[in-house]
This record gives sequence, structure tokens and C-alpha cells, in this order.
Amino acid sequence: MINGHFDDQTFLEEAFSNNVITGWPGSTNTTFNHGVVNPLGSGLATSGANVGYLNGPGFIEQTLSATILTGDKIIVTFDAYRNNGVVNFLTVNFAGLGAQTVNLGTLVNNVTNNVITFTATSDITSGILRFDHSGSGTQSRIDTVSVNVVPEPSFIALLGIGGLAMILRRRK
Repeated sequence: MINGHFDDQTFLEEAFSNNVITGWPGSTNTTFNHGVVNPLGSGLATSGANVGYLNGPGFIEQTLSATILTGDKIIVTFDAYRNNGVVNFLTVNFAGLGAQTVNLGTLVNNVTNNVITFTATSDITSGILRFDHSGSGTQSRIDTVSVNVVPEPSFIALLGIGGLAMILRRRK
């Protein structure tokens, strides 16, 4: 999943507030914007045309369906930047596996490329990916969201052993 359907919907370039993308509910302080510079000074999208906009305090989230086994790694990558204000932190959580804080830096409109890894503590078939921005009066943007699941190493080893057994069996 890349960008979580941010770019499935087209907004007018002037569109700024109250844009909603199906599958990404958020608080009243969040919206999605066309990634061009608008009168309030938002920056450009780093991928596609739209960008997730969080006007703190606020959040956006998406429910993702996948087969994730205990021990699997969930790798979330995304671009983020602080548009204005003084709070420069964003909190990310997936399926209740623990919130991780990302520092957006001290420079306004300075894009940071972020990678967060979660480890599944039980089997998961559906989980919420949530971005929280707690700073009052501070705006931040997220874009180029990607979620990948990397199987737990022992599962990969079992697959390898099974494949080796099949090859040896064919040889006999």
C-alpha cells in the first residue's frame, strides 16, 4: 500500500479545508489537500497530488487488512514536515502495537523521510494505522505513506527447509 489512497480523489487546486478521502477518517482538525501551494502556505506533495494535513491537535487513520503473524515486522515509511508552529513531533501507531514518536525537525517545510518498524505480538488480520499530531496551532503534513510486512525469520526458515525437502525428495 502506497499513499493509502491519498491520490485516488481529485481536489481543486484551491481546495483547502474539509476534503475527505474515503477510508481515512480523522479528527475535525484534519483534512486532505491538493499538494500545490495554497493561500495559507502549505507545501507541495512529495508524491502524487494530495497531502494529509494535520492542524494540531488532530489525527488521521486508516484501517488496513492483511495477514500478519506473531513476530512479523510491519514497516511504515512516510514523508512528513512541519508547516508552521513550534511543536515538531508526530506520533504513529499501528494495530495498538505501541505509539512511536517522530521528530519533524526544527525547520519549517523541511521534509523528513521516516521509517518506523512495529513487531506483531499476536496474529493480526486488520489494524489501524494512525498518525497523531498533538501541537495546538501547529500544522504538519504527511505523504508517501507505505506499509510493508516482513515475515518473522523462523517462518522464512521453515519455508526454506520445506523447499529443500521437496528438492531432495524429487532427487530420490
